[in-house]
Amino acid sequence: MLLFVQGGDFQAKVRENRLIGHKITDWEKFRAFVETHGDKTQVEMAQLWEGDISDRTISRALKKIGFTRKKRPTATVKQMKPNAKPLWNS
Repeated sequence: MLLFVQGGDFQAKVRENRLIGHKITDWEKFRAFVETHGDKTQVEMAQLWEGDISDRTISRALKKIGFTRKKRPTATVKQMKPNAKPLWNS
């Protein structure tokens, strides 16, 4: 025999605000900081930023403002050499 309890609630539970204080709040200040220290690594930028911040937070913030850079210049000096003999038989 099954026993059913009436009066249950099927509404979604209200969750507490899970947002903990963000480390970077002034985005214009962060953009100026990146323009000044853009040649440094993320670890170095985290050490230079005021307050306690991780390099991963710097990484997420850089992605949020759309800041990217190439790590190495792509200078292609050599060109493809033509084959001495063709791949097909003629």
